[in-house]
Amino acid sequence: MNWKPTIGALAAALILAAGACSHDTPAARGQRDFERLGCSACHTKGPGPDLAKLIQIQDPKFLERFISDPSAVYEQRGMRPLNEGYTLMPDMHATPQDAREIVAYLESLDRRHKGALSP
Repeated sequence: MNWKPTIGALAAALILAAGACSHDTPAARGQRDFERLGCSACHTKGPGPDLAKLIQIQDPKFLERFISDPSAVYEQRGMRPLNEGYTLMPDMHATPQDAREIVAYLESLDRRHKGALSP
């Protein structure tokens, strides 16, 4: 069989592939990492602090370091929690890439929060 794809079929396939890839942003991967690592157990419905405005309070590079190695940050802080009244965050074994993507997700939460407050 001599099958030749048409230009239209190739263009449609490329558009579909590009659309599928465009939704896999760092923030989308960060949201998946946040769920996969169990962060939502404490920070969504549990005893952990609300993270919606965290980017306004903490430097993103600091957060990346903290997410990937909370024990090291706590040692530097004399084992004090980042947020008074909360327990220390356990090591969730996030890789540096996981941490970058989670911070991108947190930045997207902050943008959504700001947008919700705008008239």
